[in-house]
Amino acid sequence: MEQKEIERAVTEMKAYLHEYPKGCATKSRIPGAIRKFRKKWIDASSYSYPTKSGEKFSYQLCAECLCRYTHFLFLSSKEGKLKCGQVETANCLVEEFSKISPSHGKREIYYNLGLCWASLGGGYEDRALSAFKESNYFWLSENLNSNDYADAAYKFFKCSDYLWKSLEKQELSLSPPHSFNDPFDCPIYELLNNDETTAQLIRKAYHDCLTVACFTTSNKEENKNSDENVEEPYLNDLMWAHYADSHSGICIKYNLSIITLNTLEKSLTEEELLREKRRHIALQHIRYSSEKLKEYSYEDSITSINSFFLKGDCWNYEKELRLICYDPKGKGEYTSIPIPECIEAVYFGLRCSEEHKEKIKGILSGKKFVKNQLGGCMMYGKKTEQGVEI
Repeated sequence: MEQKEIERAVTEMKAYLHEYPKGCATKSRIPGAIRKFRKKWIDASSYSYPTKSGEKFSYQLCAECLCRYTHFLFLSSKEGKLKCGQVETANCLVEEFSKISPSHGKREIYYNLGLCWASLGGGYEDRALSAFKESNYFWLSENLNSNDYADAAYKFFKCSDYLWKSLEKQELSLSPPHSFNDPFDCPIYELLNNDETTAQLIRKAYHDCLTVACFTTSNKEENKNSDENVEEPYLNDLMWAHYADSHSGICIKYNLSIITLNTLEKSLTEEELLREKRRHIALQHIRYSSEKLKEYSYEDSITSINSFFLKGDCWNYEKELRLICYDPKGKGEYTSIPIPECIEAVYFGLRCSEEHKEKIKGILSGKKFVKNQLGGCMMYGKKTEQGVEI
């Protein structure tokens, strides 16, 4: 595309946004706003047009125009004038823009697209759901950070084939929140639990795409100004009883600061790496509250942190550190993510059988560990009340 064409497209996009600013959606203006959108603006946006000040804004300009365009399409549905062909065309434009653009405006664009598909009726719910899955992904990317966590995180397990497989593959398994015992474990589900079609579709998107891994920590930040001795997480009797088969299982100490794409790139195929980059991972401590979480059913909004990292006071003993993973291609099933070289220690429960201990040692004997502290072979550390730290 020649520079003159790019400049002309940018000028037209600016004029479009000036002519149809936010809040100008009167009935008489909607048809013109739909008709005047041009596909060539998407082509031009891939060239990152520089201004006199050196700023590059073609992506952003095109995103704003596309967001305005899809919004007007949805508004036309309220007048009964939206046709399937128009939404299909818009869908193609959005997909084309997504291939060449970073995240500019995609949350709003996919949300508007989802509204358009949903407005066409039940036969298009799957198309609407796909759009809302993408919209949720970009909303989480904007609002929840994928924080590295430099301190220790502990996870309790029952001994099972499921555990052997995770250790062998150096994977972390994650569960969909709808499988948890507590229906308020992710308050956003309760907020979206109503009869409104859009809310139900967005709820279904989270149902399919969101998985969680729960750890326990000493939460040193929370206790740094306290004179109390903080109990080591692997000594938490309730956690052993509830999550490690009454001391027959194990507790693994992880260092999660190495869950970065730089680490993953060393161990993943190109196809696997592409999938990991399409997942959004966030890691935060749970905030415990005495408020009645069911009240979120009657609220109009909720913060991103409270949506996924808020639980009732009765769970405070868990001192939970939560990792959430959102995969737009999810299907509401258990999943896993690779976490190579992140195990620091393994603690055996008091009732863990010798057979299971030997099996775990055998699986881990050829693995690399955090800081290479095991040197590729099994070494025994200090004894604890719960067993042996490897």
